[in-house]
Amino acid sequence: MKHIQKKYYQEHKNVALEKISYPILDPSDSIDIVEASKEDQLFLIYNDNSIVRAFAHQHKDKILRIPIPDLSIVYFNSAYLLNKLRIEQFDEMVSKVSIDGDKMDENATNEIFKFYGYSSSCLISLFTALESFINHILPDNEVYVYKKKKYNKGEIQRWIPFNDKVKYVLPFYFGKTFFTNATPLYEHIDNLKSIRDELIHTKSDQNLKLQEKLMSKIIDFDYEKAFEASTDFMNFYKKEFIVECHCGRDF
Repeated sequence: MKHIQKKYYQEHKNVALEKISYPILDPSDSIDIVEASKEDQLFLIYNDNSIVRAFAHQHKDKILRIPIPDLSIVYFNSAYLLNKLRIEQFDEMVSKVSIDGDKMDENATNEIFKFYGYSSSCLISLFTALESFINHILPDNEVYVYKKKKYNKGEIQRWIPFNDKVKYVLPFYFGKTFFTNATPLYEHIDNLKSIRDELIHTKSDQNLKLQEKLMSKIIDFDYEKAFEASTDFMNFYKKEFIVECHCGRDF
């Protein structure tokens, strides 16, 4: 997969400037812009005349114009870039730690640290993209009955487990389910959730067997299938949500 199209929560394309009725974020360095951003929904005009929701933020002596990206896309894009680094780093690591290679030294240790960092961050970002996506597409003003109790959107996000969201909540709201049974796609997303949970809540034991097991999982995990399953899942509920950028470049 090439890198994906960047998207925003609120975005308007091909709108004639004279028809714009949105409050536009003026680029001038004025504290009034920051205050206005707190009170109103402001938009930013790009040089291609696309309009995106934005806000102004004062950082020290600078006024920053920040477009609000779709965070699910941000997390997925981050996972994609980290996966590229992971792939490159894997070969470097293998060349240093292979049993028939040179003696272990500081260089080998550096490769292991980098590989584990890229891999774990990739998996965490990819699963976070799924969580962010699910929470965002939940209807704002509709309740869901879960275990005989009513939940609004905020409560669904906070209290209902991920697996129950994908198996019950989304089919309830959208009238269709991505997981009709224990398909390979479900298995890959379930594996992603499982290893992400292990990474976020890393456990320890005295003989280091838990750490050994986790690092082995990191090496053998099927990253490509996890990306494919995550992409298919999000595109199932929001058509063409994850699509390759037209430029054709890797990143």
